[in-house]
Amino acid sequence: MVAVGITREPHRMCDYTRVLRHAGVKVINLPVTSQRPLVEGVASLQTRLLKPWDWLVVTSPVAGSIASQFELHGKVAAIGPKSAQSFSHVDFVSGVSTAKSFAHEFAANLSAGAQVLFPQAREGLPDFVTELTALGHQVEVFPVYETIENAKPEEFSTIDKLQVDAILLMAPSQVRVLCNWFDFEFSTMRFFASGPTTEAYATERGLNCRRLDGKNFDEKARNLLQRIGGV
Repeated sequence: MVAVGITREPHRMCDYTRVLRHAGVKVINLPVTSQRPLVEGVASLQTRLLKPWDWLVVTSPVAGSIASQFELHGKVAAIGPKSAQSFSHVDFVSGVSTAKSFAHEFAANLSAGAQVLFPQAREGLPDFVTELTALGHQVEVFPVYETIENAKPEEFSTIDKLQVDAILLMAPSQVRVLCNWFDFEFSTMRFFASGPTTEAYATERGLNCRRLDGKNFDEKARNLLQRIGGV
């Protein structure tokens, strides 16, 4: 039986897991990171929402779940349905997978000098803010959560004990943690990335990593099956 390790909490991987298990693939959960809210950042966002603003933008489900707790008096934009699912109404949902592409696509909806609020992870990349600022818009960033490294399970003391044929990486932070856990034991392991940023970072760290093709979780899961010989 083909086995795949997925580096995210089980409750956040149901789409991938469903497709893979339906095809007879054994799924090993490897939640190497978790997220926790940043009280000060959340409070700053809540205060800022009371003043005039034009758009609130979220690019992760975690940021969406935090921002959706508050009363919103402007428009909401999100990357993908997962980021948008916590809101009762979203004005713009993008299907692109890179911050640069999203910034240019989103900018077409903005009036000149639009005020954009952007809650994200403390360690979030600056790409979206950089691109949108360059296009002449004001972006205020609010670090509302952080990604932390989970403790390495004893049963995964070496990478050989994982007993997987491939590992699916969901974010650069997960690449960093795996490299911390296993150092340079990755020579024969196959890695797949959910997006271009993760693929680039994994390659930079020396992993044999390829990005999955597809516009959504279902398509990417089926592409993974094809590549590992699960179908």
